[in-house]
Amino acid sequence: MKHLKLLVSLLFVVAISFSSVAQDKSAMAAAKGLDKLNKEIVTADASLKLSKKQEKQFTVAFIENQKAIKEVKKTVTDKTEKQAQVKELYRTFSVKLKKEILTEAQNTARQKGKKLLKK
Repeated sequence: MKHLKLLVSLLFVVAISFSSVAQDKSAMAAAKGLDKLNKEIVTADASLKLSKKQEKQFTVAFIENQKAIKEVKKTVTDKTEKQAQVKELYRTFSVKLKKEILTEAQNTARQKGKKLLKK
């Protein structure tokens, strides 16, 4: 009985560890995307840097989008359907970023910053 309790406890600890690692990966990917976005904006106009509220909104939206993409990749078996759904998720995220998170001036600066960074 003691061995069973010990085994169950160890499995529980391992499961929690894997869960936290997955969350850390999502947070790291969100931070990387946030840095890229901020760099694109600041390249064109340093005064339009993202606020803390915008950073939080971006991080939440990014992680939700990544979770939705993972779910589609797990559940949809048809390759073309999977690509279409993932493309739609990216488009939806982009629209949300442009309309709900960034200001008009930040959107304009981001577009200019992207062009400058490509050169």
